[in-house]
Amino acid sequence: MRKKSYLFIIALFFMPLVFAGVQVDEQDYYHFIKQVKCVTCQNQSVADSYAPMAMIMRKEIYAQLEKGHTQEEIKQLLVQRYGESVFFAPEVSSKHFFIWFMPVLIFIFGVFGLKRLLK
Repeated sequence: MRKKSYLFIIALFFMPLVFAGVQVDEQDYYHFIKQVKCVTCQNQSVADSYAPMAMIMRKEIYAQLEKGHTQEEIKQLLVQRYGESVFFAPEVSSKHFFIWFMPVLIFIFGVFGLKRLLK
């Protein structure tokens, strides 16, 4: 009998810890949703949009953070669902290297071409 009462007291003590969940840092959450594009709006972040889809995306991101997922995991999930254009600044990868650095290459070749033309 005494053993059961100790177990009951211990269970009551740890019960709030089980149901507490993960605390979401609001500043990190807001900074993260500022980076995500609304899929229905043009050039507007999920944080600034009032479209129904943006509200759904905000709730989903918040729920994922509450479950304890990292921002990288959430990014992968969003890219999987909505494509790589869901972020304002997609990650630079070897797959997109040429696209990201094409303006720099055009500028360099333009400067050399202009120098040669003026000589």
